[in-house]
Amino acid sequence: MSREIYQDIVLDHFRNSRLRISFDGNDESVHSLRNPGCGDLIKLKVSPAEDGSLKWEHDAQGCAASVASTSIMCDHLTGRKKVDADELILHFLEELESVSERTFEQDDSMDIELEALLYFRNVPARKICVSLAWNCAQKALAALDGAA
Repeated sequence: MSREIYQDIVLDHFRNSRLRISFDGNDESVHSLRNPGCGDLIKLKVSPAEDGSLKWEHDAQGCAASVASTSIMCDHLTGRKKVDADELILHFLEELESVSERTFEQDDSMDIELEALLYFRNVPARKICVSLAWNCAQKALAALDGAA
């Protein structure tokens, strides 16, 4: 995949972020993480449905990498059950930290948008921007366990 395709995907999610809402400041079900190095702020809300599937919403503020990663992540996690969401989050974070040439394109459970985010594994200063939402999602899922 060319660098231009990665950039197009990231810019599309930055400009047209999916599942983005504004949160009430008093909503205790909102989980957030901030990148103190650059000021990115990720706010996530995960809501379980009766069938066990999850709905993810966000209010991401920051650089294109951070906002796009949050948008792509929410889009890919919505509709999944908790165990599947946990698995995807862990798999993505492992791939982001990997130095191997293996890509999501070689894995049937991944797609081009997640692959586009892996471009940032070669940009150490931006890996933290991309991983921020995924780490926040882990925090939100852990809180679901505590609420049960």
